[in-house]
Amino acid sequence: MKLDIHDIKNSPGESKSYGFDEEYPKFAFMGEEIRFAEPVHLAVTVTNIEVGFLVQGFIHAVVKRVCARCTETLTDEINSDFTGLFQQEKESTSHAGEEDEESEDEDENLEVYSYHGNTIDITDIVSDTITVEISMKPLCREDCRGLCPVCGQNLNEKECSCDTEEIDERLADLKKIFSEKE
Repeated sequence: MKLDIHDIKNSPGESKSYGFDEEYPKFAFMGEEIRFAEPVHLAVTVTNIEVGFLVQGFIHAVVKRVCARCTETLTDEINSDFTGLFQQEKESTSHAGEEDEESEDEDENLEVYSYHGNTIDITDIVSDTITVEISMKPLCREDCRGLCPVCGQNLNEKECSCDTEEIDERLADLKKIFSEKE
């Protein structure tokens, strides 16, 4: 996802807006393959701020996931703002440990990316935003009952007759005591 900044590269204070839908490739996240149900929609504004380019945008994406409890396919909608600073890729002439004066003025909460030439590649900032917004434990619904641990039946669809009560053998004698009192 490359943005042409040629028009504003030499004009501090100038901005340029972009809006587009992009087919986004699947990627791995915590052992799960994340796929997109539709193209990712992006609205982006790039502003020349002399020390680099401030990139502010909004992302809308619909990802296909697998429910963590019942393994059914679900879609998860992501709507999020993102902001990042893109600075010219530095030549390898600076000495190790030498700090730029500009980097001291940067906002500590702003992620810094590099660019080269007349284009900014926003793939990394989009990926970072999607990764932060994806839920760690996707559920098809809040009250998902999951799968029976014995027979594998999806308990959202129908009940099964399996005995799923597991008793810690160290507490089995305690259960006998309570059963005798009834």
